[in-house]
Amino acid sequence: MTRPPSARRVPAPHFRLERLEDRDVPATFTWDGGGTTDNWSDGANWAGNVAPTGSAVTLDDLVFPAGAARLANTNDIAGGVFTSIQFTGSGYTLSGGAGVTLTLGTAAVAGFVTADAGTTGNTVALAVALGAAAGADQV
Repeated sequence: MTRPPSARRVPAPHFRLERLEDRDVPATFTWDGGGTTDNWSDGANWAGNVAPTGSAVTLDDLVFPAGAARLANTNDIAGGVFTSIQFTGSGYTLSGGAGVTLTLGTAAVAGFVTADAGTTGNTVALAVALGAAAGADQV
């Protein structure tokens, strides 16, 4: 097949991939109490069977919902830094020798312990440090 003299050959486009910067996205860990212990470090106690790390890099959110097994549970993650602890269920007792630091992050409830309307009887019996920068609102 011959091309008419007026037809020009259009070069094919060239695509280039550019690597984006690394991003850590806070994860939400939802307690289901399905493990053989009551420890936070037991991945089987969390939906998806992965335990939070408590890393200041990932700034995870912890959710304690209605209907979970093992309402009494133990924080055994030493030096854990989290963005929030949220109770969406009732009757929990969070305890343990390892305290937590709550710091500000991107979540709507960042830096706080919150309880949804209608939840009752939740107890936080572990040390909670507020880790926001000086001058930030955190109560």
